[in-house]
Amino acid sequence: MLEVLVALAILGAAIVLLVQLMSADTKMVMTSEDTTMMLLKAEEKMRLILEQDQLTEGSWDETTDEGYRYVVVITEHMKERTDNLQIKLFDIALTMSRIKDAKPRSVSLKTVKMIDRFNADDKKS
Repeated sequence: MLEVLVALAILGAAIVLLVQLMSADTKMVMTSEDTTMMLLKAEEKMRLILEQDQLTEGSWDETTDEGYRYVVVITEHMKERTDNLQIKLFDIALTMSRIKDAKPRSVSLKTVKMIDRFNADDKKS
């Protein structure tokens, strides 16, 4: 009888551990899904910025209806080295954040875009 009782205790502990592992796994899958969705939305926003023919230095932020917050910072890169060239280089930094279940999550993307200085200046006129 004692052997059966010990076996049941071991089986009970094993079942509890398995349930906890499955719960942690489900939580990690949900976190991964949320982070992947944020990354896809951040890439989409970055593509929209990169498609623009003209860029100017500045920063802005916006909040979507879904609760995502974008912060975009555009600065001219190596300005003193490119003043005499036909190109302008711009650093673009995009940070997307969201607070879900009281846990802040964010992803950041950075890139550099080259713009033809003279064509961009002609389009401004």
